[in-house]
Amino acid sequence: MYACVVDQDGNKRLHQHFSTNNIPDFLAKIKPFLPDLVVGCECTFNGYWLADLERLADDDRTIRKLETFLTKSAKVHDANSFFRLQTIPGVGPIIAMTMLYEIHDIRRFPTVGDFLSYCRLVRGEHQSNGKKYGSPGKKIGNAYLKWAFSEAIPLLKRQDARAKAFCDRIEKKHGKARANSLLAVKLGRAVYFMLCRGEVFDLDRMIG
Repeated sequence: MYACVVDQDGNKRLHQHFSTNNIPDFLAKIKPFLPDLVVGCECTFNGYWLADLERLADDDRTIRKLETFLTKSAKVHDANSFFRLQTIPGVGPIIAMTMLYEIHDIRRFPTVGDFLSYCRLVRGEHQSNGKKYGSPGKKIGNAYLKWAFSEAIPLLKRQDARAKAFCDRIEKKHGKARANSLLAVKLGRAVYFMLCRGEVFDLDRMIG
């Protein structure tokens, strides 16, 4: 992520690349410009995690009203599912709302495999008359759910030592990317059955 701060005369006060894994550094660098900083974000996936940084919007009533409205709407739409998604360690309202509205109704997925494929967590398959004809590619499915699960994994590992230990064991043999991918698949399965059965998150059941 590149952040650029300019003053009213158009002079650059900050122009720097930041890793989205190092939020404290990003907040420290923009702190001198608060509370009069007007924030704009290019329409990419960065907008979701940025929305979770409420400290950036403490003095912005419009943003606060919008977040309140969306949260209330989610509670009216499906309060139970919205709550259950937030029982996943590290998952807050923004990621939970993304999952909630992109999934819409878990019953539209006949099997957990269909759901994982739609979330882009596993490769889908072309089938006809019971025969498989290869994969339709990585771009079939919902990119926003793929993002939500990808963002949830480091948060889950940070919040729960057992999840981190699970990934560490796999990482030693297959690398970090493979470990995170496998944990994302397990989380996807857990979300599917949580919503189907009306249950809260259970890490022990997820990692077996």
